[in-house]
Amino acid sequence: MPEIRYPEIAASEVDTTPPQIVITRPVEGSTVTGKVEVDFWAFDWGGLSGYYDLHVDGLIVASLTPKSHRRYFQWTSHSGSHVLTISSKDTSGNLGTSVGVNVTVA
Repeated sequence: MPEIRYPEIAASEVDTTPPQIVITRPVEGSTVTGKVEVDFWAFDWGGLSGYYDLHVDGLIVASLTPKSHRRYFQWTSHSGSHVLTISSKDTSGNLGTSVGVNVTVA
């Protein structure tokens, strides 16, 4: 009986790259009032979890889940200067955080 040879299967590559997240609105240095819509996009080659957190001055103030079916937050804050960031994990558990956007609430 001939010898059966099975092809070698290479070990799968591990995803260690965090998702890319960019806040598209408001833009850096904006002055905003009232209820602010914070728009963003996110990308990851391995897939996104669909869970997103909006941070204001380092604190989570709102979250989105896959059931939210949207890519924006609505946020109301007290007047002054604030830094907005958005974070999310990809399907491999890598945490990505956007670059901070400085806004002034009038």
